[in-house]
Amino acid sequence: MSNCEICGSYFKSALFGRPPKYCKECAKEKEKIRAREYSKNHRKKYPDANTKLIKEWHKANPKKIRENNRSYQKTEKFRESCKKYREKNQEKCKERIKRWKINHPEKCRVSSRKRRAFKNNVIHSFTQNQWEIKLNKTLGICQNPHNNHLCMGDVGVGKLTLDHIFPLSKAEKGKVYTIDDVQPLCKSCNSSKSTQLI
Repeated sequence: MSNCEICGSYFKSALFGRPPKYCKECAKEKEKIRAREYSKNHRKKYPDANTKLIKEWHKANPKKIRENNRSYQKTEKFRESCKKYREKNQEKCKERIKRWKINHPEKCRVSSRKRRAFKNNVIHSFTQNQWEIKLNKTLGICQNPHNNHLCMGDVGVGKLTLDHIFPLSKAEKGKVYTIDDVQPLCKSCNSSKSTQLI
């Protein structure tokens, strides 16, 4: 019997030869620490060589990197680090979000639509691609049938907004909106229509 120098537990050892200093568990842990220290010192000693190897590996394994990133982003550790970063850099985060919204207006509109649909417990059964096709067919002209006339305001495709023909505020829970239940209107027409049924 031998006594482990780290945890102090007793373990069986060979009858002949020099008895080991550590039990199997402690020996494995010690080897991991030694390997980490060796890698750390090697990176410090040969920074250029390591950078080159890492870059080559990244180029050769893009799929594996994406998988690793996705799995890490699902961990509690990642969420906690994001939370701490946002708390420390509130102004920086606000500025970045503001800049992203300016550069990606269409993505913002999609996100806003999803949030409204979720809030009102309704379902959008059409895809973003279907909506874009319908949007492009208008050639940027507002298709407002309110008061039995067309607005015909040539505002451009980018300034047309999604309007629910049957208003979200009056929809029942679980109502499904197809591509035929929405229409592209300019902001002013969409606002003036409000909750009216047309």
